[in-house]
Order: sequence, then structure tokens, then C-alpha cells
Amino acid sequence: MEGGIPNPEVFTHVRVIIGIVLGLSVSRLLTGIARIIQHPQRKNIYVIHLGWVLFAFLTVVHFWWFEFYLHALVLWKFEAYLFVIFFASLHFLACSMLFPDSMEGYSGYEDYFMSRRAWFFGILISIFLCDFLDTAMKGVAHFRTL
Repeated sequence: MEGGIPNPEVFTHVRVIIGIVLGLSVSRLLTGIARIIQHPQRKNIYVIHLGWVLFAFLTVVHFWWFEFYLHALVLWKFEAYLFVIFFASLHFLACSMLFPDSMEGYSGYEDYFMSRRAWFFGILISIFLCDFLDTAMKGVAHFRTL
């Protein structure tokens, strides 16, 4: 795509979109935890699953914090905007894989997690790969500091 938008207010727009998607991610995790607390006997709790929930929560919070460095991006192009939304969406997908809409057909979280682990870890690998691109977008100096 040709050109870009050099207006600093574009970053505010990008932050709002990131906030919405990541807010949905955190909401998904907290709602899942709340369901477990409300009905602990309903579904078998799996400690490994809860560990991944904690990891996903910290990953989302970490991503949200470090996206602030995108303010240094002077020229916003649609491709960068689309990439950042895609990257945030991967976090939402990972959180959705941890707490599905329905547990019907599964004996508990261990059974569900084991049946969906390829999807979950595939999304996680995608997040880590996108993180390299995201860090590079923030500039060579930022990339080298990490």
C-alpha cells in the first residue's frame, strides 16, 4: 500500500483497538477462572491448565505494556496496523483455547486441554514469532536492547 499516516493520533487509534482485543482476552481468562471458583466440582480442575492460564494472563499483560513502544513509529501504514491487530488477536485465540464456550464432550479441563494442545501450542508459537516482527517494528535500537 502506498504512503502512510504520519499523524501521532493514529497511535491512539491503534491503542484503542489493541485495548479492545486484549481486554476481551483478559475477560475470557477471568471469566473462566470465575466459573471454576463458582463451580469447582462441575469440571475437573487440571493444575497444568491453570498454569497455562497464568502464563496467558502474564503474556497478555506483557504484550499490552510493551505495545506502548509503538508510539515511536512515526509513519503508520495499513500493513503495520493490520499486523498489530493480528498479533493481538493471536492472544485472544490462545485465551479462547484455554476456556472454550462449552466443555460438552470432555470429562474435564485435562481431557479438553490434551485434545486441543496442538492448536494451543501452534498459536503460542505464532505469538512468539510475531513478537520478533513486533519488536523489529519498534526500531533497531529497541530490538538490540532486548
